[in-house]
Amino acid sequence: SLADQTNLGESGHIIFLDRNMDLLYSSSDTCKDNTCESVTIARSLLLGGENVTMDGKAMYANVNTLGHTRWQIASFVDVDEVYATRQVVLYNLTLILIITVVVASFTSALTARRISNPLNELKRHMRLFESGDFKERTPVQGQKEVVELSETFNAMASEIERLMDKVYQEQRAKRKTQFIALQNQINPHFLYNTLDSILYLSESGRSEEVEHMVTALSKFFRISITHETGVVPLKEEVEHARHYLSIQRIRYRGSFDFTINIEEGLKDLKVLKLSIQPLVENAIYHGIDETVDEKSLIEINCYKHARFMHIDVKNEGLGMSPEDIKTITESFKNTQEETSHIGLKNIYQRLRLYFGSNADLVIESEMDEYTVVSIRIPLKEAQHA
Repeated sequence: SLADQTNLGESGHIIFLDRNMDLLYSSSDTCKDNTCESVTIARSLLLGGENVTMDGKAMYANVNTLGHTRWQIASFVDVDEVYATRQVVLYNLTLILIITVVVASFTSALTARRISNPLNELKRHMRLFESGDFKERTPVQGQKEVVELSETFNAMASEIERLMDKVYQEQRAKRKTQFIALQNQINPHFLYNTLDSILYLSESGRSEEVEHMVTALSKFFRISITHETGVVPLKEEVEHARHYLSIQRIRYRGSFDFTINIEEGLKDLKVLKLSIQPLVENAIYHGIDETVDEKSLIEINCYKHARFMHIDVKNEGLGMSPEDIKTITESFKNTQEETSHIGLKNIYQRLRLYFGSNADLVIESEMDEYTVVSIRIPLKEAQHA
């Protein structure tokens, strides 16, 4: 039974010797009596182990004494087969280790991806949010903690978007209210000056001219009330100014002439309602001298230049010094202080409110020659207003 249970290799076997070192049992069919090589080796060893060669094979012999019997048991192990077996075991262990490492790596990669992919998606979403895109909502799948973080972030983004939209609507309403208030400032100012002119003509007995002025005034205000918004096509605003010039030309008894030139392609672009007329008003009051016989000229020129639409109102007159231009410009561009230049300040503020910070109002002048006040509106804003 002991021999059958022991794996000593193909050529390995066990023998038992009695107290006289005679063979009692052998598990090998080749060892039947005391003359076999296994018995000879066991007798020579007596006790212990040693590497030996049997029938050209490397074997390991080991001899021990059985207790209470004084018998000897000798085991012979096939070294080559044991070595081969050990190599197989090592190979199998190595294969198992490699498979274990591969499986562990694959499992780790899947686990890492399950965590990292949702985080990368959340990171991408955060970058979009940082760049100003508040619309996208990406549902994130994966670890419970990452999903909760994503849901919290999406909720925060939605709330920020709602608040920003609320602020935008409030600011828009505020700007609209401010715009209407600024525009309403100019209507009484113009009406006062026009009625003053009509009163002057009426007192002078010039009834026919009064009739012409009242007709022009009615057309003037008809254009004023045809648009609820603060902008009108350039052609209508120019027509508005034309009626005003006609009224004032009667008032000043033809002491000035006027010309209007509009570059092709600009007539339908949007401009501020009641923006050219105040400039024309200033050109008349500051550029017309009724005491001289020579007629003055007022010009309205509309043209494109460097991605801007220019609306120039030019008058012949005394002109202004650079210091005066600087003082006037600073006064109407200063939103914190009151100024006597109501019309210019009104136009400038409305320009900035409606067409943005690139819109401007510029004054140019040459002493004793001319003065030009120019409205400058970015073409892009004028096209899409």
